[in-house]
Amino acid sequence: MDSDPAMVLLNRSVLLVNEVTDVMKEKGWSLELDEKAISDACDGITDWQEKEKARQKAIRAEIKRFRANQDAAEAILRKSKASMPPSTVTKFCTDTDLRKVLDGIELDPQVHDIPGLSFFRLRLSSARHPPDLQGTSVAGADHNILVFYVGPYRPGFPAPGFYLVYDAWANSLSAIHQLPYLGGGSIGSEVAVLRHAPASDYILAELLLTGELPKASLWTWCSSGPSARQWIHKTVILPPEVCTPTYIFHADTTFSLGKFALCWVDLLVGILMTCDTLAPEPVFQFIPLPEGCYMEPPDPQDGRQVPQEYRSMCCGNDGIIRFISIDGYHQDLSINDMRNMFLRTWSLTLNPKEWKQEAALCIGDL
Repeated sequence: MDSDPAMVLLNRSVLLVNEVTDVMKEKGWSLELDEKAISDACDGITDWQEKEKARQKAIRAEIKRFRANQDAAEAILRKSKASMPPSTVTKFCTDTDLRKVLDGIELDPQVHDIPGLSFFRLRLSSARHPPDLQGTSVAGADHNILVFYVGPYRPGFPAPGFYLVYDAWANSLSAIHQLPYLGGGSIGSEVAVLRHAPASDYILAELLLTGELPKASLWTWCSSGPSARQWIHKTVILPPEVCTPTYIFHADTTFSLGKFALCWVDLLVGILMTCDTLAPEPVFQFIPLPEGCYMEPPDPQDGRQVPQEYRSMCCGNDGIIRFISIDGYHQDLSINDMRNMFLRTWSLTLNPKEWKQEAALCIGDL
């Protein structure tokens, strides 16, 4: 590849690569406790108390052996990495415990030209990393700033994990501790990211529902400024359209707009927007989807549809919000009956707030 692509298709799933485990496998060292050795240590002992003592002693010996092999594998890794050119990645973290974790991980981007699918590997080079990093995924992005949920943690869901922020331009990694758990759940499955000048400054925003609708909790994290590197909480009021008696707004995607605005998008009903995320009292407004695109929310017992399969929305570099939908996809049509399926695109002007249809193409004609 001659140069980095200006745009990529990115797989949200992140592959974990445990380099310590890989070294242990190469050396033929067991990755589990030797159950036979534990069993053999108990052979011939008839007294159950003495047998249990022997069993516990054997387990401790196996744990000691296993950890010694882990330490040896980690030492081999350190020696190998010391012989390589030093990493150019800059790491930031104000939390002591997270700093130890951050020192033992490397983000390995695998970038491919479109239509190839790019993805990330998270390389673990320390035997002391948290035990549960499964579920790591891309949580949000804006220009050169990518954010990951590391581990099973999600806002409103008490579980191990943290935020990892990758700046592709500055080649830096930052670890951020998770939100305080105060109950309530996230309005969506992504973190909102707002990159602003200078290019490596950013804001993270999580919007959580409470049991006191229309009130909600807005949490923001700024990389710079007087309130930098801490989660700031604000109580906000949601528009009535997003918290009706029969349906609660669910953000399928998020994106930034301009210097300070953030959008949470429910692809069934519309956009929830705040024009100034950092205002003392951010004001939220609702923008419905184009006429005829609103879809009746499903019965909660039936489960929610997956509108990302046939709809998407984003804000381009020109500052225009665009919406795309495949009409007829959600209907029970035969996959061969493309004559009743249309690909339609709209653009949104904000002053006044009006949708304009840009294109309508029959899928069967493509």
